[in-house]
Amino acid sequence: MTMDSMRPFSKTSNREFEVILFKTQLCRFFQEGYCTRKVCRYGHGEAELRVKPDLMKTKMCHFLMDRGHCRDRKCRFAHSI
Repeated sequence: MTMDSMRPFSKTSNREFEVILFKTQLCRFFQEGYCTRKVCRYGHGEAELRVKPDLMKTKMCHFLMDRGHCRDRKCRFAHSI
C-alpha cells in the first residue's frame, strides 16, 4: 500500500470531532453564569459530562504521510492501518 492510498484515512471532518467530543468538557460560560447557547456542545455541570474518548493512533501520522518516516518515539498518530 502506498502513502497516497493511505491519505484518505487521515481526514476527519470538524463535524465528526464535534460529535465525538460533545459534552466532554465543562462550558466556561455556564461556569461564569451566562451561557446563552440554546444547544451548547459543552457540559453544564458534572452530571452532563461524557468520558472523553482516547483518540490516540486513530489518525495517520502527517510526518509518515509526507516524508515517509516518523522519528518521534512517542508519536500519538498511527503509522499503519
